[in-house]
Amino acid sequence: MTNTPDQESTLDTPVEAAATSNILPPRVPDPQQGHSIAAWTTVLFIILGSTFGAVGLIFELHWLAWTGLGVAVAGVIVGKTLQAMGFGQVREDK
Repeated sequence: MTNTPDQESTLDTPVEAAATSNILPPRVPDPQQGHSIAAWTTVLFIILGSTFGAVGLIFELHWLAWTGLGVAVAGVIVGKTLQAMGFGQVREDK
């Protein structure tokens, strides 16, 4: 069944309407973005650094707060280094 502007559609649900019309774009394949050693290492460092920083701020341990900030910044640097070494997301050339 094709829907043209001149015909009235009598579909019961929005799912049926979407399935039978051409208004939806084709499904884009999932690029698996972020599923790499570099991404997981970066996230782990940032989570640990922010946890250390938060605990340091809560208990007024300024050295721990600054250490947490340093660990988070180091995580970004380590992640970019791992990405440059080839442990990042594989890009498909078009």
